[in-house]
Amino acid sequence: MLEKSKVVPIFKTQLKRLNFTKTRTTWHRTLDDVIHVVMLKKSGYGEYYDMNTSLFLRALDNDKQFPAENHCHLRARVEKAFPDEGDRVMRALVLDYPRFREEESIEILESFLSGTYARFVDAHQDLAAIRRAYNNQELDRFMTVAIARSLLEKGCESA
Repeated sequence: MLEKSKVVPIFKTQLKRLNFTKTRTTWHRTLDDVIHVVMLKKSGYGEYYDMNTSLFLRALDNDKQFPAENHCHLRARVEKAFPDEGDRVMRALVLDYPRFREEESIEILESFLSGTYARFVDAHQDLAAIRRAYNNQELDRFMTVAIARSLLEKGCESA
């Protein structure tokens, strides 16, 4: 069973390698066009965490330095955004009914953050890349606010 005291340090270490800055249980990676946001939220219903990943489009609001996850323009839970691995990540974050031994949970989280999630962040570093991914339906699993849909769809004629 993964101990609660080890969850945040795993995220802190792995996300720091991707140039994220930590504020409480939210991490931000600020680039010219986008702020990547990861929120690790402790459940009020049991001993588990939810991981949300989001994109904040700076073209829509360039004043926020550390936007809250719920203010982001594209948002998803890890198990929805990354169905191949997200379910295992979600299960690794369940502390009161462990699905994996501690070592397995640590490996799952570290592997996901340094692999799949790192590739996702690298592939979505600017508005043009996000626009392409959106118009190629690669971000369909993300909840997208209307104003962001307008911005992302607007560019598809020139893509």
